Amino acid sequence: MIRWCYDYWQSKRRNERLPDRNDIVPAEMKSFLHHVILMDVERLADRYRFRQRLVGTHIVELFGRDTTGEYVDQTSAPHHYAAVYARLANIVDTGHPSFGIFYPPTPHLYFLEYEHLTLPLASDGRSVDILFGVRCGLSKDG
Repeated sequence: MIRWCYDYWQSKRRNERLPDRNDIVPAEMKSFLHHVILMDVERLADRYRFRQRLVGTHIVELFGRDTTGEYVDQTSAPHHYAAVYARLANIVDTGHPSFGIFYPPTPHLYFLEYEHLTLPLASDGRSVDILFGVRCGLSKDG
């Protein structure tokens, strides 16, 4: 899922310009759509705020609830939020993707950890205004 999403995002780039939200077509992502997350980037005076616009069904299963429409600062565990915020803000500031492995916020029957890939989208090709990516649970039995 991670590779498919990254390759898809790369295919939507225009030279050095970042893809726009309108470049991302759900029908083209059937193989990984249930793993997709979209977050709006809100620019406040002294920080960013990230609202979860779309949360795929696999992510709902992974996190134990649907967080569509909620802000990341409301849904992240308080002791993890600083690291999550720093990672997301870095994507906005640099326009570079971020990949990592983390633990679901609640004990889960099937997943011990999950991979995450987050990619920048920009309506003007430069200023990141949406984050796009996938979250993939890594099963306990490999």
